[in-house]
Amino acid sequence: MSQWISLQQRLISGILAKPDLFAFTRVEMGPHGNAHPRRHAWQIRFGKLLGPRLFSLTYPGVPGRVHIHDTMLVSESHKHIRHYIAVGAEAADWIETALKTTHRNWTDVTALLDMGSGFGRVFRQLAKRMDPRRITACDIDPEAVRFLAQEFGARPLLSTDDFAHITFPAKYEVIWAGSLFTHLPAAQGRFLLDLLTAQLRPGGLLLFSTQGLSCLDHLALYGPMFANLEGDYRRQIAEGGSAYADYDPAHPGYGIAVYNADQFRRALTTPDPAHAPLRFISHATRGWDNHQDLWAFQLSE
Repeated sequence: MSQWISLQQRLISGILAKPDLFAFTRVEMGPHGNAHPRRHAWQIRFGKLLGPRLFSLTYPGVPGRVHIHDTMLVSESHKHIRHYIAVGAEAADWIETALKTTHRNWTDVTALLDMGSGFGRVFRQLAKRMDPRRITACDIDPEAVRFLAQEFGARPLLSTDDFAHITFPAKYEVIWAGSLFTHLPAAQGRFLLDLLTAQLRPGGLLLFSTQGLSCLDHLALYGPMFANLEGDYRRQIAEGGSAYADYDPAHPGYGIAVYNADQFRRALTTPDPAHAPLRFISHATRGWDNHQDLWAFQLSE
């Protein structure tokens, strides 16, 4: 009986994998987005059985299908679709620039790690430039990892709350971590930086984003719990170069982190036997979506 159920699941998954089926195309869209609450609920209910692409959607100009739960696409308005494409492309362009700076190109990258891949806002742009089977998609959301593996052929890697328990399948020429350090306390962020650096091949590139001092002017945008914390953030930065507060004190370890860029750069490039040597490549203040700072470092060869 279990073999029959397994066969049914494989047959259904095979049908759903066909690119022309179950991809609800949005070509004509109004100025405001349209929500799909029923499909969201159905995906949660039936996704494990029928696959993560069951109610995925296609949009003009977006490579591949978009998962129904991809919150990075705020709505189906033309404005938000263009923004979704542009932000993913900015990250891919940043990686490409770092490769060129170190006299390499996409064909030289045999293994890339997209750390905190989500449902692929950046991944789908990377998949346009290199073989997606060479990209490891790592995220704490199993649905996101399954989706990228099925839709693009990514190498799936499920993350955990404790980064130390992740078993990486390879060493990488390039590691990208977008909007990840932005949510971690400084000590946990440093631990993750060291962990990712250890996964680089000699001469490999570590690229990521942080939030800089300009974010202190609009902390309330991150939620009402941050509205009155500007003074505390500035005090923390004056004392140690970074500041952090949880979204919810009842669930510590996930919140909003802000860094003084000059102190951050010195901390990563100052010789220290406790940390692998990183060479600074480049930094762009508010370089990602006119909001987060972009960084590029290289592991010494």
